[in-house]
Amino acid sequence: MKSKICLWVMLLCAGVFQYTSVLGQSTDSTIRNISDLKYTNAWLSSGHVLGLHALPVAKISVAEVYGAATKGGFVDYFESNNRFLAGAKVESYRKLNSRIAFQGKLGYETERGKNMAGSSFIDPYKYPLDLVEYADSTAGDKKLERYNLTGGVTTKLGQRWKLGGKVDYEAANYSKFKDLRHTNRLLQLDVNVSLGYHVNDKLEVGLAYDYLRRIESVKFKTYGNTDRQYLSLISFGSFYGMLELHDDKGYTSSQETNPQRDITNQFSGFINLQLSPNLQWFNIIKVGKRTGYFGKKGTGSIVYTEHEGSNLEYHGSAVLKYTQSLHHFDLQLASSALDNMQNIYRMETVPGGSTSVVYYGQAKVLNQDVKRFSLHYTGHFGVNGFTPRWVVEAGANFNNRVQQVSIYPYFRKQEINSYSLGGSLGRNIMLGAGMFTVSAGAKYGSGGGFSNKDGLFATPSSNRIEGRK
Repeated sequence: MKSKICLWVMLLCAGVFQYTSVLGQSTDSTIRNISDLKYTNAWLSSGHVLGLHALPVAKISVAEVYGAATKGGFVDYFESNNRFLAGAKVESYRKLNSRIAFQGKLGYETERGKNMAGSSFIDPYKYPLDLVEYADSTAGDKKLERYNLTGGVTTKLGQRWKLGGKVDYEAANYSKFKDLRHTNRLLQLDVNVSLGYHVNDKLEVGLAYDYLRRIESVKFKTYGNTDRQYLSLISFGSFYGMLELHDDKGYTSSQETNPQRDITNQFSGFINLQLSPNLQWFNIIKVGKRTGYFGKKGTGSIVYTEHEGSNLEYHGSAVLKYTQSLHHFDLQLASSALDNMQNIYRMETVPGGSTSVVYYGQAKVLNQDVKRFSLHYTGHFGVNGFTPRWVVEAGANFNNRVQQVSIYPYFRKQEINSYSLGGSLGRNIMLGAGMFTVSAGAKYGSGGGFSNKDGLFATPSSNRIEGRK
């Protein structure tokens, strides 16, 4: 894996409307960036719903429009080398009274990319299975539209208990406009229920439950030269699997809309520590169980694969505050395991003429272990109200993925290690109630491991397995 160095210099100018009502602050302490507000409290910056009680203002609403245009070949296999993106969002936080706090967000984003092939999914890294276009000659334009709605509320129950809930809903449409075409529909729902207990002024503890559901359906179609044959790689990982010819059956069926379904049930425990008047430390540990499948359940429909996995995560945030400076630290550790099974089945005709699917067993095609580490520092200097004059950022990331894809009698092993180090320096220039930000930064990344070690469990009678190096 080659090392990469990225340098950037940015001048950011955004049209943003913002209304604030500040508690205990003079009227000139306008909040120009909602992230600056969140960084004042470790619990609030973590995104945990019970952190809404730590809002330092009575209410704040932000409306934002943004856009980006990128061009260049330094992209992932499913991304575009010529892309345009535009979006808008409205975000609001409000303390109804001393006991109840709300949050809400509504967003829309559209993206158009040229010369796109690769994966047929919006984000293939979220699934244990990928459907990959086998020929680069079929690359074409793709369009993605996202809709997001988030709502959260927390309330105090007496003097010590807190109860909160949060719902994050996302819908998306994704389409390719050149054969082999595909149309995707995404529905993602994250529901959180949290309960906290105030032990004393220095310690708060609690428990939470998360239900996460992601369903992305995909259907393939051709509208051009119907005599041409289109091949897709059914990748079970590491670009290893089997080739499928597009027709009215299979993973890339033109007659069926096949969903990729993924559900996670997750439990967590958290501790919030006020170590000193200036130092706060929020910690949360999550344990989750993941299940899902690709295909349709039913007597006449096929479930092609089924997967299950587990995850263990730690997220810690700390804030150290002084009169005109603030230091925010964020640490994340994660470990996950995932197995994917391919169903063995046969279509059988029963008396009466109807067709049903008979399953005979499963074969494990993917065994995956992933470990992640990230540490990020943000320093605010020359703070006036909530807005810093200078912003310093530094971060480090490490990822390790070990997986084996097995389609008897063949297998492919892969181990990828990657890390990155980076930092930036930003200067906020105040212009009345508005602000310009000028920033410069650098990032270095490298890694190692091996992309493929192919082998055999036994000598095959024929070669039916396809892959890419």
